[in-house]
Amino acid sequence: HGLVGLILRRGIECAPGDAELYIALADHEISRGKIDSARELLEKGMEINPLHAPLYHSLAELEARVFNIEGLARLNKRAAEIFQSDANAPPTDEQLKAMERQMKHGRSTRMPDGITALAEKIGVESDEPTTIAGVSMDDVDLDSLVNNVLCGFGGESGMMLQEGPM
Repeated sequence: HGLVGLILRRGIECAPGDAELYIALADHEISRGKIDSARELLEKGMEINPLHAPLYHSLAELEARVFNIEGLARLNKRAAEIFQSDANAPPTDEQLKAMERQMKHGRSTRMPDGITALAEKIGVESDEPTTIAGVSMDDVDLDSLVNNVLCGFGGESGMMLQEGPM
């Protein structure tokens, strides 16, 4: 794979949610003539981070290079389902699923070094469970969280925003 390929693959192992690493490794694979490998990498990146538009752009460029019109049509349909043009419209089911996948893949048991250093400086143990407003983030239902963030709090889930001074 060469040194560049090994470094980028290791980067993906360490930071699987970093879409730019998938794009960089796909570009490297394209430069080596490995079109199928590049396509698989971009697809995997889109699976993990479905809201990162540059992944779609990179895959579209790849499919255009190899004159894969069917692949471009499928990608266009997929992108249209994820990225709507009307920002005022409520999110589609596909968008909600994409955001949930992104949030799930973004969760990590390891705290970034900067956060760990800050936690140590202020006297918080880094292996303590993460809590916000007294709620453990390990106990959060991601489906409800995504739905509430995108559709407003209240409704069926019963979650309400606290009103008060900001």
